[in-house]
This record gives sequence, structure tokens and C-alpha cells, in this order.
Amino acid sequence: MNILVVADGNFNLKMAQDIIETNIDDSQVFLCSSSEKVIQKIDEYDIDIVLLDIIMPNITGMDLLKNIRSQKKYNDVQIIIFTGITDKESFTLCFEHGANDYINKPIDFTEFIARMKASVKARKNILFLKEQNNIIKEQYNKLQVITQELEENQFNIIQKEKFISLGEIIAGIAHEINNPMGYISSNLATMNNYIEKIKNIVNVYRKFIQLIDEKTITLAKLIQEKNMIDDIERKQKTEFIMDELTTIVLESSEGADRVKK
Repeated sequence: MNILVVADGNFNLKMAQDIIETNIDDSQVFLCSSSEKVIQKIDEYDIDIVLLDIIMPNITGMDLLKNIRSQKKYNDVQIIIFTGITDKESFTLCFEHGANDYINKPIDFTEFIARMKASVKARKNILFLKEQNNIIKEQYNKLQVITQELEENQFNIIQKEKFISLGEIIAGIAHEINNPMGYISSNLATMNNYIEKIKNIVNVYRKFIQLIDEKTITLAKLIQEKNMIDDIERKQKTEFIMDELTTIVLESSEGADRVKK
């Protein structure tokens, strides 16, 4: 999977490269800090995924996005916007101009990996569909030859229509599966992070219970330990995590139901 990272500054480029090469299997990362060379590099390295910083000198990331999408041959290249902008209007413009996803700055490791893996999966699905489409075209061409040899025999005309319908069905199913699977994958990564935090607070509770059982423990010490637990819960946002887990499970369940249907 050829991935082009477009960002202003060697630090962001190198950090993104290290994370991708360490966590995304069979990935080859190319770096670009010049807006003017992005199109050239997409062609030169047969790029599958573009990680595009929205803030770029000379030519902005938004203009680059529109430029890439204006060329039909790049329609199925996955483009992920790399941005520190948080207003909804900017996000809406990005998606309207053809962005497939976004990653917030500063980088959250879990989110970054989850979104990159989702894009890789989407790109592989597209390549698979292209391969299947080529197979269908090849089979269709063979049917055309047979049809000509049989002077447009009615049976062969029906077979041709079946192959065309099959191609449309394959494309439709792939789209309906890929979309929910993208956020299910992202949710699982988030849940894994939350579970580690829950394990941590459970271990703290267990230690507190052991202190209570000690006959020599003082009330002042118990109060001190309780305050420490409250501080840990506040820092790792335990209440938020508990509420968020319910939402994540419901969303993932809905996504799974969509795939099942």
C-alpha cells in the first residue's frame, strides 16, 4: 500500500511515517513537503492513500484536495485530511470536496492508527472491485465473441445482462459493508483504550479494599487514598468513559446490523 504524507515540516512528516510503517502492514510511505509536487508524486509512486495536511504554504490543503478530485483518474485514491481545525464548517467543506476521512492534530495514536487502517481497508476493497470488474469485462468480451459467432443468439444476450447485473451487485454490497466496518474498526480501537483505563481503576479499587482490611489503617490514610482514587478517576475521565462505552457498543451494533442486512 503506497501512502503519500503531505505536510509542512519535517517533524510531522517523520512522525507520521514512523507510525504508519510500524503499524500498517505492507505499507510504503513517501513524504512531500511541497504543495506543487503532490500531483507529480501521486503519479510517480502510484499512490493509494494521501494523508494531506490542510495547512500548507503556497497552495492550501483544501485547494490540493479540490485539484486532486478534479481529475477523474484520482477518483478512487483515498484522501485523509490531517488538520488541527475543529469547526464543523471546515469539516463539511473537506468532505464536500472529496475527502474520505480526517485525522485531528495533535496526533492521537489510537485514532491515527484506526483511521489509517480503515482507509487501507477501503482502498483494498476498491482495488479488489477493480480486479473483479476487469474479470467481468474480460468475461463479457468473451461472451461478445460467442454472441457474434452465434449471430446474437438470445441465450448469450441474457448471459451478458447477468454479468452486468452481477458487477452492480458486487459494487453495491462492497459499499454497504465498507462504510459501517470503517467506524466499527475505529470503535474497537477506542474501546481497547478505554478497557485499559478501566482495568487500571479496578486495580486501584482492589488495593483500596486491601487497605480497609488492615487493622492498623488510620482514617486519615483512608481519606488520603480515597482522594487519590478520585484524582485518578478525574484525570482518566472514568465517568465519561463509562457513558461513552454504551454509545460505542450501540453504534457498533447498529453497524453490524447494517452489514448483516
